[in-house]
Amino acid sequence: MREHVPLASEDTLALACGPPPMIQFAVQPNLEKMG
Repeated sequence: MREHVPLASEDTLALACGPPPMIQFAVQPNLEKMG
């Protein structure tokens, strides 16, 4: 994900769409790890 998502900052907003299990178990945990 780091290759495709900008670094975390006050001006960054990450939006994701997909099935709820993908968001809950893949996207959200990895975004949290990135900051």
